[in-house]
Amino acid sequence: MTMKIICCTCAKQALNQQVPVDDPYVTTLIGARAGFKPGECYCGHCAKEMDENGLFPEEKAQVEAGLL
Repeated sequence: MTMKIICCTCAKQALNQQVPVDDPYVTTLIGARAGFKPGECYCGHCAKEMDENGLFPEEKAQVEAGLL
């Protein structure tokens, strides 16, 4: 049985191949980061925005401002 891997951010199915950013249904596992549960990840397109601590730019700004 094959398990679908879904991106936590964009909610698209992640495939182990290059996929254009503007594809409405699928995304890429190339460059992806692990999610919180089995079967989920941060896809390669969404993970490009994350820093070394796994924060997106807006989350990092909130941490630096002392809001998180």
